[in-house]
Amino acid sequence: MRKLNSKKSIVLADEISESSISSAVTCYDLSDYITLIEYDTDKNPMDELSFNPNGRFVFILNLRDRVHVLGDNKTVSLPSFYHILRKATSSRVKLKFLNKQHKGCILLCTESYIKSAMKDIDQRFKLEDFYNNEARISRPNLALCERVGEIKEVNKIYHNRLIALGYANIILGVAIKQAIETKNGTYSHSSTLSNREIQQVQSLVEEIKQNPSYNYSVDYLARKAGISVPKLQTGFKELHQMTVANFIRDIRLQKSEELLKSSDMNVSQIVYSIGFSSRSYFSRIFKGKYNCSPSDYQRQCQLG
Repeated sequence: MRKLNSKKSIVLADEISESSISSAVTCYDLSDYITLIEYDTDKNPMDELSFNPNGRFVFILNLRDRVHVLGDNKTVSLPSFYHILRKATSSRVKLKFLNKQHKGCILLCTESYIKSAMKDIDQRFKLEDFYNNEARISRPNLALCERVGEIKEVNKIYHNRLIALGYANIILGVAIKQAIETKNGTYSHSSTLSNREIQQVQSLVEEIKQNPSYNYSVDYLARKAGISVPKLQTGFKELHQMTVANFIRDIRLQKSEELLKSSDMNVSQIVYSIGFSSRSYFSRIFKGKYNCSPSDYQRQCQLG
């Protein structure tokens, strides 16, 4: 991979390999069949990103600020949280960034890989079923946005490469499923939230992950996001398939598992450091999630 032209114009070489060409764009070969390109221009603004799919199928999901996607003599305007599926092509694809802050994910996948994954499941499957017609883009799907957010957080080295590859397969599967259901008139999971409301919900998700011990209330989170409580709950259910309270509890449990594994704190110290007020309640829900008590889990980790 190499950087060409000006500092504000990124061009990826035809043969894409793992490398960071700037602080804004990073590429990974997750397997022989799937390549991941991530872009994040927060710290390094640029005007455009150009790449050659080399005959591969193209998936693009834009997470922030509208971009223009140019390829095969067509231009598509892609708003935040929208995605597009393009036919396998050898024509260069270009993303033109309209503002200074953009985030998104591009997956390049061979047709043979998708066909082999689908043929044993449904003999009626036709590859063209999930291509976008002309310049049509797919509607926002919060679950898909969340999976892209997760793949961006994975450090794609060593065993984590397998985790990233798993997320890539989930992303492609969800996008294909949505496209086929949309074509058949059976897709009914389009978000009821506006783009601004989706962005606000995602900001709350990040805040809770960063500071799980805070005493959050649904009213506080709704006021901070500037949306109603019902819309807040809808956003969390679409994004994480759970209520706000259950999401906070789940994040705290994840944090407690990390602390039990890696810190010197005892169980009581961990309970109160992550925002729980009752050790017995914490022990009960921890055992329900991990199938053992916090003390037993910590003991096993120390022995290991």
